[in-house]
Amino acid sequence: MRLLRIFWRLIAPFWLDKRNWQAWVLLASTIGLGLGIVQINVLINAWSKTFYDTLGEFDTTALYGLMGQYSLYIGIFVLIVVYKAWLRKALLLRWRQSMSERLIGEWLGGQAFYRLGLEGEPDNPDQRIAEDVNLLVSHSVDLLVSFITNFAQVTAFVGILWALSGSHEFTLFGYSLQVEGYLVWIAVLYTVIGTLVTHWLGRPLHRLNYNQQSREADFRADLLRKRDHAEQIALYRGEQAERQQLSTRFRAIADNWWQLMARERNLGFFVVGYDRVSNIVPVFAALPLFLTKAITLGGLMQVRTAFSAVQGSLSWFISAYQTLAEWSATVERLGQFEQAIARTRTQVREAPCGDCLRLDQLDVLLPNGEPLLSGLQARVASGEWVRLAGPSGLGKSTLLRTLQGLWPYCRGSWQLPGGRSLPLRPDTTTSSATPAPCPTPA
Repeated sequence: MRLLRIFWRLIAPFWLDKRNWQAWVLLASTIGLGLGIVQINVLINAWSKTFYDTLGEFDTTALYGLMGQYSLYIGIFVLIVVYKAWLRKALLLRWRQSMSERLIGEWLGGQAFYRLGLEGEPDNPDQRIAEDVNLLVSHSVDLLVSFITNFAQVTAFVGILWALSGSHEFTLFGYSLQVEGYLVWIAVLYTVIGTLVTHWLGRPLHRLNYNQQSREADFRADLLRKRDHAEQIALYRGEQAERQQLSTRFRAIADNWWQLMARERNLGFFVVGYDRVSNIVPVFAALPLFLTKAITLGGLMQVRTAFSAVQGSLSWFISAYQTLAEWSATVERLGQFEQAIARTRTQVREAPCGDCLRLDQLDVLLPNGEPLLSGLQARVASGEWVRLAGPSGLGKSTLLRTLQGLWPYCRGSWQLPGGRSLPLRPDTTTSSATPAPCPTPA
């Protein structure tokens, strides 16, 4: 539930904005075309029974007609799939553009990009805005559309499979059992067992995908920093040290990648085997009906198709597990990023502007609350030159950051002069006015 709350907080600004009504149209169209695919599959399922029964009767004339009917279904199917993919991409572009612009605005707004570095910035904000947003948007749309489509497919095919199953009597430990729709129950049981095993094998994928995204971003960011500081590295002959640092970054990627590969390998053994076995399970399950001539060969093929549709749709969690792991890691990373930006908003204090610079009992503190400069009193008239003098580390630059609202660790109050610049040169020690209060550090 926590993950879903984070997800809703991330997507609500886009989907609740009335100006984005076209996105709702695109989403509805994509889902509608997905449901159209389900309907085509239902028609092909009914066609398969007729085709195989006709094939068994060697009715050549009817076979040619059925082949033409199948060609029509395939033509419609191709058209739907192509337009569904096109509409999906149009939706992804709109959503990604809106979400990227919002996150960039929040990151740059209120100087959050600077303030984040004061209290442990979330790693690689560039990667979170560029790559994580893209993954969130694409995975969210794909998971939603596939879930709705698979739910509709279960609804459509479970009735067909139930009707084909009929009522069958089984003998177990000397007791006779009459089971209605037994093929449906076999599909459900097979899927439940597969889902539980898949979750057991794939549970660590969330953590591994989170770590992989973070380490890949660290490596890219380090490469960019090398380019930005190329001159300094060349002057100080620092190539060897930089190479070692990059090698360390990449080893972290490789270590996590091996763990991810091992977990995906174990999951793959089960999922691939599960999918292959599911192709033959319906045939074995329906053999009693076929051998007692309760169904024809065409009926057997129809059972196979319907069973595969029901079992495949119920196995949505299994087939989507790896995507869900990537999606959950992305939601968590973007949620952390937004929360970190929101925390910087509480640090922003806009000082009032007046005809001069005033300091009133201003204390500049370190992040741990320890005083750096205490009891500053000053009044600097407009046009007056002020010089800040003192040894390195005294807090001169930190004072300027405080006056500009960049450094939140302070007590007292101050007022800024009008204009964009802050004239600072000789020492000064006078004050008056009602300046803005400085926030008390946490």
